[in-house]
Amino acid sequence: MSIEAISEFTTRSISTIYRTIQNWKSFGLIEEKSGRGRTPSYSKREKQKVMKKQLTGRYKTSVIIAQEMKAEGSHMTYGQTKCLIQDNFITFEAKRSLVISPQNKQKRLDWIETHSLWRKSKWASVWYPF
Repeated sequence: MSIEAISEFTTRSISTIYRTIQNWKSFGLIEEKSGRGRTPSYSKREKQKVMKKQLTGRYKTSVIIAQEMKAEGSHMTYGQTKCLIQDNFITFEAKRSLVISPQNKQKRLDWIETHSLWRKSKWASVWYPF
C-alpha cells in the first residue's frame, strides 16, 4: 500500500504518514519519542567540544556553553548541553553553611578595618600557613 493511499484512508497528511513509517523503521515505535527517550541529535565531535569546554572552564554554566556552541554553528540545544554535562560530570553541593558567632563576626570586621588600608607591598610580606 502506498503512502498516498494510507493518507487517504486515515485522513492524515502524507508527511505524518511518512514520519510514522520512518519512526517504525528506526525505532520500532509508532508514536513520537520525546524528552530523554529520544536519541541524541548531536555528533561525537560536538560532545567532545562540550566536554572540553566544561573541563577548561570549570565554572562555566551549561547556558554559557550552549551559547558558545550555538555561536560556533552547532545545532545543540540548551537542554542537550545540560543533559550531556549532568550525565558526565559530578556536581557537589555544600552540606551546610558555616555558622559564625556574633563575637567572631565582630572580630572579623575589626580585623578588616585595621588591615584594609595596607598596600600590596605589606600584603606581600604576609606568610600564609596553608
